[in-house]
Amino acid sequence: MITRLKVNSFKSLVDFDIPLSKVTCLVGLNGAGKSTVLQAIHLLQYIMSGEFKNWSRDRNFFSIPSKYYSDIINERFSFSFYVELNILGKKIIWRGNLNDDLRCLEEDVVVEGDVVVSVRNGVCIIGGQTQIDIAIDYHGSILSGLKEKFYTDSYPILKDIKNYITNIRSLERLSPFLIRSTEGKYSGPLGNGGEGLTNFIANMNKESFKELKKIIRNLFSKQLRDIRVISEDGNYLYFYEKYVNRHKLIKTISADINDGLLRQLAIISQTLVNNSILLLDELENGIDPEAVEKLVQYLIECPQQVIFTTHSLLIMNYIPDDLAKEGVIFLYRNNKGHIQGVRFFDLPEPKEKLTILGPGEAYVDCYLHDIVNQLNSVTKEEKTNLLDQQP
Repeated sequence: MITRLKVNSFKSLVDFDIPLSKVTCLVGLNGAGKSTVLQAIHLLQYIMSGEFKNWSRDRNFFSIPSKYYSDIINERFSFSFYVELNILGKKIIWRGNLNDDLRCLEEDVVVEGDVVVSVRNGVCIIGGQTQIDIAIDYHGSILSGLKEKFYTDSYPILKDIKNYITNIRSLERLSPFLIRSTEGKYSGPLGNGGEGLTNFIANMNKESFKELKKIIRNLFSKQLRDIRVISEDGNYLYFYEKYVNRHKLIKTISADINDGLLRQLAIISQTLVNNSILLLDELENGIDPEAVEKLVQYLIECPQQVIFTTHSLLIMNYIPDDLAKEGVIFLYRNNKGHIQGVRFFDLPEPKEKLTILGPGEAYVDCYLHDIVNQLNSVTKEEKTNLLDQQP
């Protein structure tokens, strides 16, 4: 999983540095940058796969006049990233600088302290020995352009790293409207708004589809008896429900099913395939409190690393205290408007409140504007000392 993320010059992420846990909950005031952090993590997938333009296309960024590009990625698409990962018990560092040609002209992959891949001045060095003059045209990471035969025999961990990053799955724009509006006429991969969910489910293997229906029925909808994909000039989802005083099943097409069930279906489906990280924005949207509690518990136990944003104190209360201490990250803007982040329960006031309150109550019992002002009124060294204080 990703254990640490540093980003510089992406939108308002400047000298940004946060720890990440198996379950990370991003909180903060409106406009603090929660969605921006999800976008930055999702961008790593496209850098590693070499499909940066697809990432921009999915968000319609290329329709923005060029004079505003610097508001998206400062200095003409030039930004840097630093990612710490733990894969197969090994500490990995992946870092790079993406330039305005949308490629990493400087990039390193470090495994257990050894530099395995290094890109500088048009030359790629693998394992400190094999030197390759870069003559290929590629976008993003050099690993997106190199054939795997160049490194899999000597450094198979590189394939594991590439697979892990390219299997990041974002549903940060998840929308029942997009799910419904693309049903029956969408043939592409699952979009980050849920586009193509019906086709995705239609292509799941039988075991995964059976497990999906079982989880949805047991956790969220006791009346649900079946979910079927029916081909009628395209794939369409139908839900079959049974109520006590009705002899026949009620058949409902997804266009008429409730928003919460569609969101739950999309989220759960992504835990049953080979995704490494799930990115979710405002997890609680459209889902009733009891279902949200079950969903949070399910995500805590699922095999993927989960990073989500929320404004809900209920969701935070559903996170055990030990996980909340590590995984609740408070985002805020500094005096320059740059996004910064700290572990919320490392701050003295929230840490003390957590000894007597649940994470959600401790969060809402703090005046967040005062915390932001406090963090912005101290130097970097003083902030470090502040976070080290004991209640």
